[in-house]
Amino acid sequence: MNVNELDPDTLSKLLKVSPQLKEATRKKKTVVFTKEHCKKYAYKILDITGDLSSRDRERVLNLALKINKI
Repeated sequence: MNVNELDPDTLSKLLKVSPQLKEATRKKKTVVFTKEHCKKYAYKILDITGDLSSRDRERVLNLALKINKI
């Protein structure tokens, strides 16, 4: 029997007995990151760094990439 098929009362009783079951019954979060989202955030970042020269902006973005890898 699948845990998700249990009625809410039985499920709450099981969760009191076994807290690890909470992880198993949690619904997975699905976030879709589309090309449009990517484009929107790219424009936001370019807007923030708009007053920098092209060379300075490249340095800042490379540093951000480096920090992101850590």
